[in-house]
Amino acid sequence: MASKPFLELELHLTNGSTHRFVQNDPEQARDLLQHIHLNIFTQPTVIIYGQDRVAAYPGNKITGITVRMDPIPESLLQLNPNATNIREITEDDYRAKLLDAPKCVQAKPFLMLNEVEMCCGHRFWLEVDIVTEVGSVQERKILYNAFSWPSAVCQNLDGSVTIWNRAQMVSCSFAPKPDVPMGGWAAELVG
Repeated sequence: MASKPFLELELHLTNGSTHRFVQNDPEQARDLLQHIHLNIFTQPTVIIYGQDRVAAYPGNKITGITVRMDPIPESLLQLNPNATNIREITEDDYRAKLLDAPKCVQAKPFLMLNEVEMCCGHRFWLEVDIVTEVGSVQERKILYNAFSWPSAVCQNLDGSVTIWNRAQMVSCSFAPKPDVPMGGWAAELVG
């Protein structure tokens, strides 16, 4: 029986394929994790090498990087800006929570629900703790800046963590509805 690798990486690519890598040496795994940061997708090339082969990827063609290890380093979970905690939830949980989503209350932390679709067709649902107090100006910034940060770190259902490339997101819905900036289009999403 093969032992579980110390660290497993999955690179999710814009063409929909996934490439998997393992690192069994704890020291090399810790060194590898030092290369994962919020700007990873803005690098011209991400290079991953083993004993016999080297793989190179354009940073902007990676939609996400999933990290599996036990335990997940807290440093990965703390990469998100603005003191947010992002967790994947099931579509059923998302739909149920949409029905009970409280309104945004000025100057109070709140829970936001997101449905995200990536350029490769991958779709997932998130629960985001906005743990800082926000007013209507900050709510509008959430919408305007939804795709401006280079990446978002999400804790997955299976306990792993994925760093998603926001430049490869094609849509993101928000509930409860934050204060909408001027210039927004008034229409109901039906599908």
